Amino acid sequence: MAGLLSGSDRKRRLCRIAIPSSSLALVAVLAALLGACGGRDASGDGTIAINGSSTVFPIIERAIKAYGGTERGRNVTVTLNAVGTTGGLREFCQGTIPIANASRPISSAELKACADRDITFIELPLAFDAITVIVNGDNNWASQITTKELARTWSKQAEGTVKAWNQINIDWPDRPLRLCGPGSDSGTFDYFNEAINGNKSNARTDVKTSEDDNVIVACVDDDPNAMGYLGPPEKAIARASL
Repeated sequence: MAGLLSGSDRKRRLCRIAIPSSSLALVAVLAALLGACGGRDASGDGTIAINGSSTVFPIIERAIKAYGGTERGRNVTVTLNAVGTTGGLREFCQGTIPIANASRPISSAELKACADRDITFIELPLAFDAITVIVNGDNNWASQITTKELARTWSKQAEGTVKAWNQINIDWPDRPLRLCGPGSDSGTFDYFNEAINGNKSNARTDVKTSEDDNVIVACVDDDPNAMGYLGPPEKAIARASL
């Protein structure tokens, strides 16, 4: 079963991509953006590397497919990876990639890193999404969870102490708790801990972590006592029994 943070506690995130400001004249739609970053001549031949948020990944994946079907895009090779928002922006501000996907605003430290290399950019808002809290399909007790219960589970204070489901909610069984979630390079990690725990540094570390949503889904899918959170990856969740 998968559940969104709901009601008045629902938090929406604005997903973004960052691109060099020199490409602005060519950005009418995302396909034009891809051509601007990858093409070196009128034929559109070239290579584009995109990295960053796993949440933004499926949106850009669809855009790449659509762009590849155009006359300009058929000769352009696009590589798309998901190392997390922080990892993608790190590469972007180092000048190693022309496009970074992000599920949070760029930080002041990242702005300085870009400025130090004379990298200017524009931010293109793409979509809103929501954090998804997931449990195993055999979990028949946690059909709903409050933000207070999430904080009780995921905060730094819970590390090494909250180890069973009945410590989250006394009506839940005394079963061992396994946690699976994004790593610290993920914008989802930053957003979740700021929204739930008040600060991204207020996060427990005794968690199975990955910037790959498929790893998080597999972690929860393999253990009836597991809980995880991530941006909603439709394909990964569809393949699992959550």
